[in-house]
Amino acid sequence: MKQTFHAKESQTFWLILMMFAIVNLLFLEHRIAVFPYVFLVVVVIALFLSYELVVEEKKLTLFMKVFGKTVITRELEPTNIKEMYFISFGNSSTVLIKLKKGLRWRITKFKPDSFMDELESFANRHSINTQDINRKKEKTTKGQS
Repeated sequence: MKQTFHAKESQTFWLILMMFAIVNLLFLEHRIAVFPYVFLVVVVIALFLSYELVVEEKKLTLFMKVFGKTVITRELEPTNIKEMYFISFGNSSTVLIKLKKGLRWRITKFKPDSFMDELESFANRHSINTQDINRKKEKTTKGQS
């Protein structure tokens, strides 16, 4: 079964950086003023970043998109996953995936919020070690009204 989750880049951070770049362009004089323009372009592009996480039976796929076009695709098979950490602080939920080879993945801000449950069931299906950090699971009680 294939589940798809979506996330957008945090725009507040990038807007602050864009204001910094504009102030830099307006008030500072440089002989070589290429860097502020390049920086401004990078910041504007970052405002339109979005991510798509696809959880399938035998792999995880993460797509990084700019203006709706896929620019980076990363696939992860369960045999390369060493451990998964499920972290909750307040309203934010994050999953850290520690790999046997390569850099760790940080999965956060995906919608709908069931992405953590789906990743946890993926880990359980493939016998991947998991750790919960400050995670409160909803408990259901049977037979009580």
